[in-house]
Amino acid sequence: MFQVLFFKKYTQYPLKMDKTWFDDETWKMESSTSEKENIDLNKTNSNIKLPFCEAFLLFVQREVKKVPDSNYSQIIKAIEIVVGTNPANLHEALVINLQPFLNEQTQPIVSKLMLFKKRVCRDGPNCTRLDKCIFMHPNQNDQKNTKKRKNDVFTNSYTSNFNSDNSSASNNKRFKEEEKQTEVIFNRVPEQFDFRQIREYASKFGTVKEVKSLKEDKFLIKFRHADDAKNLVLSKDIVLGDPQIKKFFNKYCRRTTEEDLIDLFDQQGDYLQKLIATGDNKDLLSKLIWITNRIKSVVIPKNAQKDNLKKNHILTIKIILIMSKIIEETTIRIIATIIMVIIKIKEKKTITLKMVIKGIIKKIHCIVPVNF
Repeated sequence: MFQVLFFKKYTQYPLKMDKTWFDDETWKMESSTSEKENIDLNKTNSNIKLPFCEAFLLFVQREVKKVPDSNYSQIIKAIEIVVGTNPANLHEALVINLQPFLNEQTQPIVSKLMLFKKRVCRDGPNCTRLDKCIFMHPNQNDQKNTKKRKNDVFTNSYTSNFNSDNSSASNNKRFKEEEKQTEVIFNRVPEQFDFRQIREYASKFGTVKEVKSLKEDKFLIKFRHADDAKNLVLSKDIVLGDPQIKKFFNKYCRRTTEEDLIDLFDQQGDYLQKLIATGDNKDLLSKLIWITNRIKSVVIPKNAQKDNLKKNHILTIKIILIMSKIIEETTIRIIATIIMVIIKIKEKKTITLKMVIKGIIKKIHCIVPVNF
C-alpha cells in the first residue's frame, strides 16, 4: 500500500532539502502525474479488485436485473477481463466493454460500480436504500475477502489466528446490539443549525440527555431510552427538513482496532494520491496531518501518549516538511522548521532569544539559500 511505503521509507530520512534527498525512483513513479492531465480519481482508482468479493457480485447482480434481457454471467466475465488488464482508465474501459450488454444503461451502472465500497453500511439491516446502497449489509459480509484485506496491512501472525467462523458470529452479534443503543449521529449538518434546534428536533422521539458536537457538521445525540434512539433512526421524517443530513446509530456496529486502522489507512492513501495529483493543496495537507494523528491515537495507547508526545510532535513536523517538499510551499516549510527548532530548544530547559534566532537561521538556510 502506498501509505505504508510512505511511512517506512520517508519518515526515517534525514530532514535535508537538497535534490538528492528527493531522488527516489519509487517516489518518482508514484508522483509522476502531471497537473495538466486533470485526472479524475474516481475513474482511475476503484475498490473493484480480483478476485471479486461476494458483496460485489451481489451488487452487480442487483444492478443487472434492472436491464431487460441482460446476461449476468457474461457481464461478470467481461468485468473480470477488463479489471484483469488493469487499464489506465477503468471507467472508460468498462463502459466500452459493457455497452453491448447494457445498452443505454451502461453509463449509470458503470458509475455505480466505480463507487462500490466494501464497507459495512451504517444503517445495517435497517437500510432503506438496499436497491441503491453501495455499501455492504450483514448478509453480504465476505469473510474470506476480509481476511485477505487484513493480511495486506497486518502481520501473518495475526491473520493466521483469524477464525472466519468466529468472526461471522461476532458480526451477527454486533448488529443485534443495536437494540440496546441510545446514541444517534447526525452527519452533514449545515452550519445554520445549532444545539437548540437539534435538541428540539430529537426531543420529538423521546427524552434527550445530551447533544454533543463531534465536528463542525457532525453531532451526537444521547437518549435516555434505546427505543427513543431506534424510533429516530427508523423514522422516515427528514432530519430538520434538510435531506442532506444523515442519521445512524453511533455504536451499533462495534468495530475492532484492526478494522478502524484499515479504514484510516485507506483514507490516508486517498489523501496522499489526491495531493500528488493536484499539487499545491493546503486543505488536503491539513487532512493528511489530521488522519495521521488519528492513526497514531489508535496505535499508541492513551497511557503511553504522554511519554511519546515529543516523538509525536517531531513525526508530525517531519510529515509536514516531506509534504511541503512535494508541493514546493516554502512558507509552510519555514513555519514547520521554526516549530521544530522551538521543540528541540525546549528539551534543553534553558531558552534564550539568541538560541532561537541562531537555530531558526541555521534551519531556514538549508531550505532557502539566502545570505543572512
